[in-house]
Amino acid sequence: MLSEKPVLQLLSAMSVMQAFQREVIPAWEVAGRSVAVNWMPTALIVERFTSGETCDIAIVTREAMEQLVQAGKIIKGSVRDLVSSQIGFAVAPGIPQPDLSSVNSFMNSLLSYSRIAFSERGASGILFVGLMERLGISDDIKSRTVPVYAGLCAEKIISGEADIAVQQVSELLTVPGITLAGALPEEYGCNLSFSVGICCATMHQEAGEQFIQFLLNDSARDSYRRSGLTPV
Repeated sequence: MLSEKPVLQLLSAMSVMQAFQREVIPAWEVAGRSVAVNWMPTALIVERFTSGETCDIAIVTREAMEQLVQAGKIIKGSVRDLVSSQIGFAVAPGIPQPDLSSVNSFMNSLLSYSRIAFSERGASGILFVGLMERLGISDDIKSRTVPVYAGLCAEKIISGEADIAVQQVSELLTVPGITLAGALPEEYGCNLSFSVGICCATMHQEAGEQFIQFLLNDSARDSYRRSGLTPV
């Protein structure tokens, strides 16, 4: 009798959601393999691990992955770098886009929006808040923000609750009906790197290793590129 293939439990940051849902997971499931994904910001994934929750595999920022390895939650030797991601902006079609040509132009154009949606617990939101502090406009921006606890910030544009959304480009592109208004240049220091690793508590380490190798193949890497990510 053939043994059943396990349903891998994955806790994942939302940066890879579009690539996974459209291409990567369907390709993995072709051979009768399964994975169940719980999408949430990296900070919430770390909180889940801290509270004792387990999974088979996790995808989080590189910095968070290092914390989880040190805490004994992720098998150190299983960790692989997966993708890098830029923080970008989205607006409704026809709405003026932010000017990213210089720091001053960026600050002035950002202050022209009255409602700015950002990910309150996501890595992109944390970096955005830090950038506003470095630029000295955090007090002016704070009153304009529309915090999104968990989810896709660009959905606030569709619902009419925000004029502009700040999040990772791959997450913005997940929402139909918005216009991608560009990404922050690398010199702003807001690029993110994501890693994948196997949970120490897993009962399916071999299947987890196979899944990670699948995430690193050429087809998966092409999927990441199509969703606005850079494979590493």
